[in-house]
Amino acid sequence: MARHLIAAIVIALATAGATADVSRFISYVESSFGLDEPGFEGGDTEFEMGDVNGDGHLDLVSVGDHGNPLINSNQRGIMVWFGNGNGVWNHFQTGHLGYGGVALGDVNGDGLMDVAYGIHHNYASVDLGDQLLEVALGDGTGTSWVAWDDGLAVHGQSWGMFSTDLGDVDGDGDLDVGSMGFGASDGLQVYLNQGDGTWKRGFGYLHGNSNHVFVFGDVNGDGHRDIATSKAEGTVWVGDGEGFAARSEPGDPRG
Repeated sequence: MARHLIAAIVIALATAGATADVSRFISYVESSFGLDEPGFEGGDTEFEMGDVNGDGHLDLVSVGDHGNPLINSNQRGIMVWFGNGNGVWNHFQTGHLGYGGVALGDVNGDGLMDVAYGIHHNYASVDLGDQLLEVALGDGTGTSWVAWDDGLAVHGQSWGMFSTDLGDVDGDGDLDVGSMGFGASDGLQVYLNQGDGTWKRGFGYLHGNSNHVFVFGDVNGDGHRDIATSKAEGTVWVGDGEGFAARSEPGDPRG
């Protein structure tokens, strides 16, 4: 379904009454000025919120839907909508890549926001955007990104990656990256951050049908990052704290 407007909302909490039994309600105020650019074409996508330019306001980040890059739309590359804190957004886009999932985090410990993405359209002729799974370093402006991706998506991935997340899966203090394949073939992938722009695959499960959901979290309270995903072979995959994950069967006490 084509989308031409990305809706961002501000949640306002209000209380009424002065007694101990206070009634509360939530109201929503549309804050979407500037989010109609660029026009979207169709297909799934992901959005993340984070302060990518360090001004204290949340921004929106995406690598777009099927129309990215420049397919029946004017989407192109890593897209940022800079928020001003008052419901007004300004759009900027970098590179020639797209259609997939995105995650934000500081992968190299410099205090600046970086981006990770799994994509179906790796059409770039330069380093930024020529792989199906990439991490790119930000410079604190949200307008410039440098590929930091050696070793990613070089283990049989050929069709595309999608939903992507960052998390410390091996407990060494830096962010690792995981992603789900685009529909089938490329499977479930986790790569460990080596701290120098190179990545080592900690876990990979090629083939099998999937959809576009992938997220890290601790499902069993053991302090290790686990995976929740929309994959035919299993929804929850339990991490061992060293980068490997195993499918959790029904009734499994691990999670």
